[in-house]
Amino acid sequence: PVFIHNMKKYLDNNKLEKLAREAHTAKSSVLIFGMTNSGRLLKEIQLLAENKKSTEIQPMLEVVEMELKQAKSELRDFLKEG
Repeated sequence: PVFIHNMKKYLDNNKLEKLAREAHTAKSSVLIFGMTNSGRLLKEIQLLAENKKSTEIQPMLEVVEMELKQAKSELRDFLKEG
């Protein structure tokens, strides 16, 4: 949730350098959990932000947010079962 909050804030405030760094950090974290699609999208977000192409970022960020929410829900369910 912190990654998503920060990336949205940076995008809203056109702080693309910070957005690129946050996406890079988030990418590493999601890849540890095997979330390859989110990792790929975060890499694209990072590259777009580094190249100052912010118009394409929002839809990708929404997909990443949805996938992270789903993973969080699955993790909670898994922990309840254990």
